[in-house]
Amino acid sequence: MVSLAQGGLCDVTGSPAINVRSPDGALVGWASAVTRDTMGWIMDIAAMPNGRVFGVGITVGDSDDRLWEFNTLSHTANFRRVAGMPRLTTVAALDDSTLLLVGSSKVFAVSPAGMVRGPWGPPINVASDIAVGPQGIVVISDQSSKRIHVCNRLGLLLAQWGGEGSGEGQFQGGYQQVAVDGAGNIYVADIGNDRVQKFRTDGTFVCQWGTDPNFPSLRLSSPQGICVNAAGSIVAVSSTIPGGRVIKVFDNASAVPASRSTWGGVKTAHR
Repeated sequence: MVSLAQGGLCDVTGSPAINVRSPDGALVGWASAVTRDTMGWIMDIAAMPNGRVFGVGITVGDSDDRLWEFNTLSHTANFRRVAGMPRLTTVAALDDSTLLLVGSSKVFAVSPAGMVRGPWGPPINVASDIAVGPQGIVVISDQSSKRIHVCNRLGLLLAQWGGEGSGEGQFQGGYQQVAVDGAGNIYVADIGNDRVQKFRTDGTFVCQWGTDPNFPSLRLSSPQGICVNAAGSIVAVSSTIPGGRVIKVFDNASAVPASRSTWGGVKTAHR
């Protein structure tokens, strides 16, 4: 799931396609990556500041996974093979000319045309998600060490924290998805602890929500996707509640975000 520069959201469908939604969840567009010679599914999507939307996905029977660019007006997608990079799982837009891709659990800088420019950032054991914030702040989650790494746009490490557990600044579960707001605050979807945690750029813990039974509107279950929309609200996918996955939107104006709206029927990326 990703926020679009012009407002609204994109989410993956669990197939080779994406949906485009308005800020209130209404379906306003879609695009499919299905072609005669491909089968598989989209793993992750990213939107550049100029509005171009890219996705990465698994392609059955192909040694290299593919980088897709989606056109939601024609409902189509064009692909580029990223040679030598199997198992593409994550994509983020560093700017209008550079994508950051996770291939075989490592981070690489890649052009929109699919040309690999080289490894990017500090050593990561198993990179699972990337988010790009203001002034080029880049946040990477490490599935293996359960740590969060914050870098500048050149890939130099600025801060890191985390570890396995259920305390403040600790994480549980297979992977943690991340998001950054306009002030540089970092949000981590802590899938194994059924919560979202908020941090300053330096790793200072701010707050958490999702598990308090006294606030049912804030409850989350295995959150698997998170982003900050154009209005600054936090958008999270709650995965395994009755009725299937739903998207929950939280107002970020207060110290602890308040529930703003809920809408459902989406799927999250397979990993």
